[in-house]
Amino acid sequence: MDRIDDLIHQVLAQGREEGSKRGPCPTDEEIALLAKGLLPDRERDGRIEHAAHCPDCCARLGAVLAAPYDKMSTGVGPSEALVQKMKGLAEGRQGEPGRALDLGKERNLGMSSVEPLQNRIGSLLRKLGWLCVSLTALLLSFFISRYFVQFIVLSLIFGLKWVFDTATTRQLIMIYEAWKERKESHK
Repeated sequence: MDRIDDLIHQVLAQGREEGSKRGPCPTDEEIALLAKGLLPDRERDGRIEHAAHCPDCCARLGAVLAAPYDKMSTGVGPSEALVQKMKGLAEGRQGEPGRALDLGKERNLGMSSVEPLQNRIGSLLRKLGWLCVSLTALLLSFFISRYFVQFIVLSLIFGLKWVFDTATTRQLIMIYEAWKERKESHK
């Protein structure tokens, strides 16, 4: 790591020496005037030539040129309606989603606190639906012994359906197939 630092210092020192051979580095005011285009042509060409060969001046000029785009502040604040709405969220006004906030207890507000219970149950059933059907078929196979094999097969089919419907499993299968194709293409 020290060797890398030494190399960086050598390169920067070499750049400063080369820059000093082309004349003194311009001041910050001159760099600002150069960026705005307010220097006379003759002086401007010399400063541009110097900045082209001096890493410090080039970096300073780049920073001055990029400064207006970094902050992009227009001086305009948020609208009054937005400010009132944000205050309403914290105060818990009627009809605002933040009504469930309890700022005094400093608790985190998750989506489950705001989402209606009906949506949460439906989401859970969609995720675990095939698993429930598979387990039901498995249990029925023990109670209705006449159709034992059929219920076991149904349980296996629904279990596989549940496994292949989950997003994680689909992603793993896609990754495995891509890995397999890549391995075949390298042969």
